[in-house]
Amino acid sequence: MKKYLVVDSGGTKSIAAVFTETGQVLGRGLAGGGNARLSSYKIALGNVLKACDMALNEANVFASEIEYCNLFIPGFRECLEEFEEIIGIKSKIMHESDELKFSAFKDEDGVVVLAGTGSFATAYIGSKYYTVGGWGTLMGDEGSGYHIGVMALKECAKNFDDNKRTPLLAEVMKYFEIEDFSILRRAIYLETNQREKAASLSPLVCQLAATGDEASIKIIEEATKEMANLAHRAYVKSGTNRRLPVALTGGVHKAGKIVIDLFRKKVDEISNGQLFYIENKLDVIYGAILKTLFDEGVDIDKIEFEV
Repeated sequence: MKKYLVVDSGGTKSIAAVFTETGQVLGRGLAGGGNARLSSYKIALGNVLKACDMALNEANVFASEIEYCNLFIPGFRECLEEFEEIIGIKSKIMHESDELKFSAFKDEDGVVVLAGTGSFATAYIGSKYYTVGGWGTLMGDEGSGYHIGVMALKECAKNFDDNKRTPLLAEVMKYFEIEDFSILRRAIYLETNQREKAASLSPLVCQLAATGDEASIKIIEEATKEMANLAHRAYVKSGTNRRLPVALTGGVHKAGKIVIDLFRKKVDEISNGQLFYIENKLDVIYGAILKTLFDEGVDIDKIEFEV
């Protein structure tokens, strides 16, 4: 039976999976981010190799038994040649939008919003896709975990300046294990991974919003509005006038029910009902598996995952 390897990776983590032509997952691996543009060539390559080695070991499979490896990793192209040499598996870079589509809709039409460390949205119409966002911290990342974290840090800075001991300020200081918020001003600008540090605050802000903290609720409302805007802009860019489903994926999607509820509401409002929210039941790594098998000519409608 044929076996394949896929890797889904971004700014903060890499997930690898070894699977068969029937969709059975034999092994998984997890490591840090594989986007070399956000860290470094060495770190990205090392993380992706680590995730792959873990997946192969868990599957009890040799690299020589793998047909090929699909890498759904932005910013990894410069690492591809050395990755192939080290792991000994023929590999290729795939567009991350493809795995998002297959995890949400298989091969049907729809819009996916990815809100992880960064953010973008893609509308899938037939064999074509239309993307907006994905411009990074200076020109984009609206509604992302990074955006939520930056809004939280700005609110905390204002609270600190105004001598307001708010729940958000208290929890952020507790999270960073500091007793004086001014320490963070010096420390965070020395961080080499500022983007990830800011994004790591997203679950905390969502938790506070769920308990009724007004400042946190406003932040999540702003973020979900931006996510919905991304979805609608991708829809408009596609030129279709059909009513389409919208799925939300990425770390922010997993941060709490309040995100889903507000996103669902904002999508309906901004699109005037032309877009409607559906739950993305599969993790993105399954989209990578489905895309790989689809390209192999497998009938993916018959594939059921144990999730």
